[in-house]
Amino acid sequence: MVLAHLVPYLSDPAGLRAYPGPSLAKLSKFWLARIAYHGRVNASVYEAHEKYGTFVRISPIEVSIVHPEALHQIYGHTTGTTKSDLYSAFTQFGGTPSVFGTRDRTEHARKRKIMAHIFSLKSVVEFEPIIHSYQRVLVQKWDRICEAGVRGNGGVEGSCVWRAGNERAWFDCMRWFNYLAFDIIGRLFLGK
Repeated sequence: MVLAHLVPYLSDPAGLRAYPGPSLAKLSKFWLARIAYHGRVNASVYEAHEKYGTFVRISPIEVSIVHPEALHQIYGHTTGTTKSDLYSAFTQFGGTPSVFGTRDRTEHARKRKIMAHIFSLKSVVEFEPIIHSYQRVLVQKWDRICEAGVRGNGGVEGSCVWRAGNERAWFDCMRWFNYLAFDIIGRLFLGK
């Protein structure tokens, strides 16, 4: 078991050994799993960046980068890199990859071209007040849930259940983000 973690680390096929980070994170995903279990991924990765700098190795195969110019270089469509297998999870009904989840560069370019006008600066600026109004509603609902969590109260909001513990509220954010997306898309494309 130890060799399974040690051999890839010592051989360093991806050239990641040079990046600083928590010792355990360099050898195993256990560091990341542990902080995820405790709900502290964002805070712990932020603290690691404060300690180690711009580039932090957070697992044997992952480096976290906190630099404004890195966003385009890593996620821009002209980088020439292929998306990882992780993106295969983002499929629509029937298993068809969404624009976000499409890994084939030619197919992704075709899908982007169809949707490009929606994401033009002019369109986004026009959509902004509508999007902000729905975001405010979401944040207000989450604030109420978090306040209830601090008091130790779990509860239900529609079909969303939350539980409380340690002065925190625990709930499925993905469901709320889906509702937010449906509300915004419905408003933008179908009207009220």
